[in-house]
Amino acid sequence: MEQFTMGTEVLYGFAKVFGATTLCYLVFVFLYRTRIVRRKKQSAAKKEEISQWIGELLFFDFGEASNREKEAYLLKKTQLREWIAVKENRELLVAQMLRLRLDVAGEAKNTLITLYKDLNLHLYAVQNLKSWRWEIVSAAILELTQMHMAEAYIPIRGFLNDKRKVVREQAEIAIISLKEEGIAHYLDTVKTEISEWQQLKIIEILKSRNQFNMPNFEKWFSAHNSGTIMLALRLAEAFGQSGVSSHLSDVIVHKQKEIRELGYSLVQKFGAEEVKPTMKLYYWKCSGDERLNILQAFYSMGNHEDVGFMEEVYHRETSETHLDLANKILDKLAPNRAKKDTNPIREAHDRPFEGMSTEEKGDRPPIKLVQGDTMSKMGEGTHGLSILNTYFDQDNFNRMLLLDAVSKTKDKEDISLLRLVVAKETNLAIKIKALEILRSFGINELEDVSKTVPLHDLIKESRATR
Repeated sequence: MEQFTMGTEVLYGFAKVFGATTLCYLVFVFLYRTRIVRRKKQSAAKKEEISQWIGELLFFDFGEASNREKEAYLLKKTQLREWIAVKENRELLVAQMLRLRLDVAGEAKNTLITLYKDLNLHLYAVQNLKSWRWEIVSAAILELTQMHMAEAYIPIRGFLNDKRKVVREQAEIAIISLKEEGIAHYLDTVKTEISEWQQLKIIEILKSRNQFNMPNFEKWFSAHNSGTIMLALRLAEAFGQSGVSSHLSDVIVHKQKEIRELGYSLVQKFGAEEVKPTMKLYYWKCSGDERLNILQAFYSMGNHEDVGFMEEVYHRETSETHLDLANKILDKLAPNRAKKDTNPIREAHDRPFEGMSTEEKGDRPPIKLVQGDTMSKMGEGTHGLSILNTYFDQDNFNRMLLLDAVSKTKDKEDISLLRLVVAKETNLAIKIKALEILRSFGINELEDVSKTVPLHDLIKESRATR
């Protein structure tokens, strides 16, 4: 019974402590909430007062004001200077001025910026640039940029290659907005990647200038930073600098694909005749998409001097899309030419396959499945080697196409490939095709080849398996 009484007393004690703690917590929450509400009301009242002050200072006319009104104006300005000595008041004033800047224009906007500077608010913002907190630095840069404080150009310039992305991007926008020479310094200095959004933003800022002495952006086409090259190309395109045409030859052979694509875009826009020799030389070394860009460029600016190159493309190209475009270009440049299809791949594609079953043929795939680089080298005296490198990577359909092409070119350098096909090919129809091509050469080595795989045995085996 005595133990039970002690337990009850302890329980009562815990209840009293818990009740007191709860009461204290509720009182604290109430007082804290009351303080927040009071601060919000005070802040709203201060904002309204600040708006009235700014309005009176902003639209005050010295010319028509009396001496008494002028004295009241100067007194109010002095009081405002003393009032913003408190950090909280200063932040409220700056926030109101930045908000008001979006609603005014013309003379009122210039007066607002002058007032901002007269109150030395820009000095506080410059001081915030020394903070170690990125959000304070970013806010200070944005404030100085929106209030067009050109005096802050040099301090902000030091953040161009800052490790903090937000700070860096704010600094980039700032130096380009504050001074005309900012874009040139930016292109010379930037070492980091420039996002596509940032590039478009920079172009938008420069286009919004009423007067802008543009530098020649061609000088940055050979920069080490790929982002700098892409921005320079977009700027040249946006401002119509057709004089960059002579510098596009290096751009279209750049190692980065995005830069090459921008280069082709400028070639077509400016009709860069100077780039034609480079495009002709580079055509057989680039991918299918880039070949299409080159052909589109010739379609827009080609002339009779390019007919020979287009005839070569039409003879050697293997992609149906490229062939059709090359044909259109030839029709445009030389409409009276004799139209003759001499492309061996196209002719092979249109011929039925002899000795192949229906299952082996399957659905006829498009011509583009045959790699262009394989056939493009067939006219350069390296037929056997070029086909040897890719032949056994192809399916039966494309292997037959390659053999048809070899039978059309009649190049004896292909004999080594044909020997290899006869020795290693597992498809009987393709082996027979290779032996028939070897026979068409009329050479004595055919007997030596047939000793390993006699032609009549292959034919009998082929018929037995059908």
